[in-house]
Amino acid sequence: MTAPTPEPTYYTAGRSRRAFLIGGGAAVVAAAGGFALWGSGVLAGADDAADQVSSGGAGPVDAGNDAGGDAGDQPDGANRDGGDDSSAGFASMAMVGDSITEASTPALQQVLGDRGYSSLDIQGKHSRRIEVGDGKGAPLSGIRTLFDMLSQGTSPDAWVIALGTNDVGQYSGEDDYVRLIDEMVGMLSSDIPLVWVDVYRPEFLDASQLFNQLLRERLDDRGNAVVADWYSRASDPDLGVLRSDHIHPNDRGTLVFADLVGDALSQLA
Repeated sequence: MTAPTPEPTYYTAGRSRRAFLIGGGAAVVAAAGGFALWGSGVLAGADDAADQVSSGGAGPVDAGNDAGGDAGDQPDGANRDGGDDSSAGFASMAMVGDSITEASTPALQQVLGDRGYSSLDIQGKHSRRIEVGDGKGAPLSGIRTLFDMLSQGTSPDAWVIALGTNDVGQYSGEDDYVRLIDEMVGMLSSDIPLVWVDVYRPEFLDASQLFNQLLRERLDDRGNAVVADWYSRASDPDLGVLRSDHIHPNDRGTLVFADLVGDALSQLA
């Protein structure tokens, strides 16, 4: 996946409890150097955390320049009680991902910062695959990126992997996917909490579902790990979290993605 054209990001730049979406009754406030958009709704996970991190979605693709979905609505099920979400249980997180992570980095920083994280090392890169890529002709692979981070002493409270979208449909089947998953998971001690965000690639839907099934089985065997269910979010047309390419998150989708990661981490804290 190539990096999508940047969209406006509708989250507060200050110390809010949650990221805000533009909603009905939003006001445009003029200022000397520009304007600020203030949202009316508070973003949270679209379901309970336990529901968000379970269920069953790739050579690199070119991202469209259009935004999918209307940034003016809240995702269904958004938390509107204004509760305190600041205590996540972890202070630091490191993440390896592809263009979905790259596009969602500002939202991840905002949402996880609001949840109390003081250290975030997020390495998202468009077109990144799990084992293919030397950093020259193609982006550095996820395995090489994780190895470099570990070699440099990166030691967070929890790890997040968001890879596989560029790999589904590129291998013969189950054995190859299990090998890819095991290679990355095996690089991290089982004592370290791990979240892996599953995949949604509509042109390789069967392969996506197979990868996600195997991912759940392998992480269940590992323990101290959960799968964050991006597939069900991305594949739901009513949520409208994707751009017109049906792969990359739009501005609201990046917030849903970030909130999903935060909820999955909270399960392990």
